[in-house]
Parts: sequence; C-alpha cells; structure tokens
Amino acid sequence: MLKSKLFWKIFASIWLSLVLTVAGVTVALIVHNQSRFEEASSVAQDPRSGFVNRIVAASIEAGGVAQLGRLLEHWPTNEYGPPLVVDERGQDLIGRAVSPEMLAQARDIVNDDSPRGARLAQSPQGQSYLVFRPGGDRTRGHGAPRIGPEAPATVLVAAFLASLLVSVLLARHLTAPISRLRDAFEALAAGRLDFRIGATMCERRDEIGELGGEFDKMAGRLEQLMAARDRLLHDVSHELRSPLARMQTAVGLAHQQPARIEGALERIGLEASRLDELVGELLTLARLESGKQTPGDEYIDLRELLASVVDDARFEASNSGRTIALADDLERDVVLHASGPLLHRAIENIIRNALQHTPAGCKVEVSLHAAASGRLRIVIRDHGPGIAEDQLPSVFEPFFRSSKSDATNARGFGLGLAIARRAIEAHGGSIVAENVAGGGGLRVVIELPAP
Repeated sequence: MLKSKLFWKIFASIWLSLVLTVAGVTVALIVHNQSRFEEASSVAQDPRSGFVNRIVAASIEAGGVAQLGRLLEHWPTNEYGPPLVVDERGQDLIGRAVSPEMLAQARDIVNDDSPRGARLAQSPQGQSYLVFRPGGDRTRGHGAPRIGPEAPATVLVAAFLASLLVSVLLARHLTAPISRLRDAFEALAAGRLDFRIGATMCERRDEIGELGGEFDKMAGRLEQLMAARDRLLHDVSHELRSPLARMQTAVGLAHQQPARIEGALERIGLEASRLDELVGELLTLARLESGKQTPGDEYIDLRELLASVVDDARFEASNSGRTIALADDLERDVVLHASGPLLHRAIENIIRNALQHTPAGCKVEVSLHAAASGRLRIVIRDHGPGIAEDQLPSVFEPFFRSSKSDATNARGFGLGLAIARRAIEAHGGSIVAENVAGGGGLRVVIELPAP
C-alpha cells in the first residue's frame, strides 16, 4: 500500500487540504483582528482604563495640575502608562501627541457620559482637562491579534473551502483518465481494436497511468489475436481446399473411368490421411494456444529424450544422405518436471524441419549445454538457405512458408514450428530462430528452466 503512487497522491491531497485550512484560518484571523484593530475606538473604554481615568480626574479636581504632577511622579513604571491629560488647547500636559480624531472621539464619549471612557476634570483654578487613554492597546506597545468567539466559524468555513478545492482538483485528476478508459473500452467493444490511450496518459506516473499502459497492451494483443485468427482461418481454408479438391477429382475419375477406381480410392485414402493429420495438428495447436495443454506431472531425463529424438531422426534421414551430429557437454543427468510427449514432439518438429531444409550430403548439428543464464540450452542448426531477416519474427507462426524454401521441400502444413514454440513456452522456456552468419543456414535456440 505504501508503495502505491496513487496512495501518496491521496495522502498529499489530504495534507494539502489541512495546510490550506490552517493557512486560510490564519489569514482570516489576522485580517479580522487587523480590521478590528484598525476599526477599534481610538479611546480605550475598558474597566481598567475607566478606573485610571477617574483617579487622574479626581487628582486634578482636588489639587489641579500640581497634584497631577505629584501623582505622575509616583506612577508605576510599567507598560500601562498614565492616560492623556489634554487641556483646552488640545495638548497633552506632558507633551504626548494627540490626534484630532482621538480628541474628537474622546469628547464624544464624554458627552455620552460613559463610565468607562474619557472623563472631563475641572481644576480648582477653573481649567478643564480631558482625561482618557488611547484605544487599541497603543500604550502597551503590542497589539497581537487575538482569537475571538468567531474562530470556530472561521475554521469551519476555511476547512470547507480548502477541502472543496482539493476535492475538485483530486476528482478531476482521477476521473479524467477514468473517463478516457471508459471511452477506450467502448471503442474496443465497438470493434475498434486499433484504439490506444497511451498518448493521452503517458504523462501519468501512478497506477491509473499503468492501467492505461496495460489497456494498450491488451488492445494490441487482441488485435494480434484477431489478425492471427483471420489469417489462420484463411490458411486453414486454403490447406483444406487442396486435399478436398484432389479427393473430388479422384471421385470424378472413378465415375468416369471405372477401371481406375482402385487408384482413385488410394488417392482418396491418402488425402483423407492428410486431412486427418492436418486436423490433428490444428487441435494440438489450439490446445496449446488456449493453455489447456499443460506440462504433465512426470519427470524426464532431457539428455535421454534428446538422444532418442536424434536417433529417430538419424534413422529417417539415413536414405537421404543427410546426417545428424549430437554434442552434449553436460556432466550430469538433467531431470525435468515436464510432459515427455509434448517436449519430444517440439524438439522432433524442429529437427525434422532442419533436415527438410538441409541439402543432401550435409548434416544437422544438435547440441545441449548450460547457458550463461543458468538455463539449459538446446541449439539445432541446419545448413540450408536460411530465412530472410524480415521473416524471422514469423517463422514460428502457423502456416509460415519461407520465401527461400524450395518447392520440392515445401512439405507439411507449416504447423510444426508453431506447435514447437507453444510447447516450449508451456514449459516456461523460450525459443528463437536466427540466421548463421555468412549464409550458413538457420539456428534455432531453445532455452528451458534448469531443475
């Protein structure tokens, strides 16, 4: 789960929502408190300010400016300094600055007779003084924003807006490729097997992007399978048509020339045998293609099996002037958990194909050794004309015919190598064909898992 790229995107989205919420709340509170600070009364009206104002006013009324001076001499030296004492000219007695707005507001408060606000003091000498403290905590030297009762609502609004924004972005990020996938599946269902979505999702680096890549692989594989099916049907119909045509010809000759009915029956029997062989090959190939034909639950000695196949092929090739050489450099017996008949048939098909394309007087070379990858390698080489390089990828396809094949060598149905490849792959192995450098024939390399 922690390795999932999509998980980290969702995780990052949640954290982004939290960060945006915290940032939104912080900004909202700062702006709110700043606006409150700026819009607050220029004259303090809290109980403490009212108490201090009354003390100063009483001092002025009792002894005038002289009494106020003695009071200020003993005023505590803390951040809560003495209030402003403004005379009739609008000037503070100890020279502090007084703005016109602050003075006008203080006079309004006096007129309202607020018990907590400014006070008007009358000295024994008859002068009037306005006593008040500046608002907005200006006398304290700090005005840090404070969280008030409106903070919970601010948090809820910020959280809602942040989560809404992140949800919209995340939903768009996730649903857009899913919509493209849906369109792709609809196109595939409509038969457009060439539809691909990799170009629109290649920039993604998460599981959805990987899903798009897997869809393209699936669509490509389906397109290949459908093309192979059409090609197979075409090839099968072509292969069936020839023996059927010969059988019809034989039947026609038998009707027209009763004296040749025995030869016609022999021809019909021969063509029926070919049809039976073709159907058997097709059934084997179909079982291997579908995965129903799996390696059997038996143990076989690969060296013994290979020697048996080579001996049989050597006997069959003895009258054609071709020979087979077997080289085995393994120092131990190799016992595989495999299907003996299936593996035997795969190797036999390749060796027979090599004999078919090797000129008379030449030999087919078969070798068994350990590959550098640790797997077992079987190499079968003929000395025939080889295969055109552009046809090598198709050599293991059903009904393949090489352009270099001699018409006299064009026997069989072209299914042997196709069956061999599927049989080897069913055992977890691999098979490739390559031309030998210098025009020295074709080499087929089989690799099987070592026991």
